Amino acid sequence: MSGKMKRKVIGLHAKSKISEGCFEKMYSRFGYKRKLNDEFSLTLQQRNIKMVRCVRFWRGQWKKSSEEEWEFIRHPEEIAYRVVVYETVSYNDLDHLVRQRYGLSPYTPLVITHRLPIVLLGPSGNRTPPTTISCTAVLSWFLHGGICGIELPLMITMGPIDVAEYEFNTRTNFAIGNIMYVFDHTANDSSRAAYENLVFGNRHAQTQRVMHALFPEDSLRLFHRVSSEMAFADNYMANQHREMERLREIIELDDDDT
Repeated sequence: MSGKMKRKVIGLHAKSKISEGCFEKMYSRFGYKRKLNDEFSLTLQQRNIKMVRCVRFWRGQWKKSSEEEWEFIRHPEEIAYRVVVYETVSYNDLDHLVRQRYGLSPYTPLVITHRLPIVLLGPSGNRTPPTTISCTAVLSWFLHGGICGIELPLMITMGPIDVAEYEFNTRTNFAIGNIMYVFDHTANDSSRAAYENLVFGNRHAQTQRVMHALFPEDSLRLFHRVSSEMAFADNYMANQHREMERLREIIELDDDDT
């Protein structure tokens, strides 16, 4: 970059209270991201100039077809939510912002994802899975120009059912108690045996083990109470049905019959 251009950019920020969004547009327009020389980067640090990025949140769910193609289905009532964040924002800060925006508790399952536009996906096209953003390092890569464009779209999937489906389709590792079920390159004979025992073993015994690992005893008491009430209702309805069948079998005789 020429000294004249450098003075122009820095001077605009110093002489007037120009918004960081305008500075970001200028910064992106000339393609400086990841190409700034050491001198200009040092100048930014010395002047404590923080770059910003426009982020757009989309709420919905990823669906994977039988042909292994991925599609993000937006929530029917979703209206894109735009926010400007510093490029130094942490994942925890972004997670807090999303939960605040959608009124979620700290315990609501949530996954933040991103996928490149279809024209940049290469030969695999829609078979390319989305990228899960679960740490500051991955988020920082996207915010600092890992992709083209000023606005960064982030897909938000929330709730136990939708998040569980996404993790299943992406074969995400998970743990129950002290047993880890592994699906990535770190899988070994032990982890594969644990998974086979979970899905192919005795279903009743495995269900009991999972429940005892996940729920406290009082919650298990309520679960078993509800299960007993449902079994009682099923038995009552079955008896009623048998009684109705028995009444239908009674033959009514006419008065003339002997």
